[in-house]
Amino acid sequence: MNRFVPRVVCLAVLAALLSTHVFPATAQDLTPVASESCDPAASTALYNPKGSDEAACSLRTYERPVADTLLLRQDKFDVVEVEAWDRNQIEVQTIVVARRASSREAIADLSRMALKEVDGVLEAVGPDGDGWWSVAYRIRVPERTTLAITSESAGISVRGVVGGRVVTSTHGTITFHLPAGAGINLQAKTVHGDIRVGFPVMVEGSISNQLETRVGEGGPTVRLSTKSGDVRVDHTEVDR
Repeated sequence: MNRFVPRVVCLAVLAALLSTHVFPATAQDLTPVASESCDPAASTALYNPKGSDEAACSLRTYERPVADTLLLRQDKFDVVEVEAWDRNQIEVQTIVVARRASSREAIADLSRMALKEVDGVLEAVGPDGDGWWSVAYRIRVPERTTLAITSESAGISVRGVVGGRVVTSTHGTITFHLPAGAGINLQAKTVHGDIRVGFPVMVEGSISNQLETRVGEGGPTVRLSTKSGDVRVDHTEVDR
């Protein structure tokens, strides 16, 4: 019996688990290697001062050992940015913002926010109640890292990573920058939005809300899917 399971199938299963919020109880709080306060108005486009509300902001940096696959679930509305770099390490930065009626309450909420690893999946947790909080991610990984990222209501940007990817957003635009000359098997889908590819590709039939094509000589399968938002694919040297 052939027991080989393609990596893209494994990624699809992982993405399905992420989207259905089914996780084992085992969880680990991660400790940042650096933490500093930040200006919420300058740190996130989502921050919108409301009346007399006060806000607190924290920029936290985490270092993770290199892994074949990075799993992330984002359900706090702010952006996810992933970029390749030349180090054999994964760096995760979170920009966390809390807003409450007083500065003291906002700072207290900020202290209760944490980044957890639940059975290999990174996700942010924070206080329940009347307050508002968000977390944005800036992540740097080795270029051949495989990604499995799901988001409820946030845009996702991936730049320079050439491993296999399953990137899914419910309400948000997905932007994918492929290194020039790299080959992939691309699967892109949106329900309410456009698919835009910034370089020539071979396509049979018409492009509406779904595209499957080979880029270059082909390679890892990259699945980009959103229900409400655009899917944009371009080369890394093009910055728009």
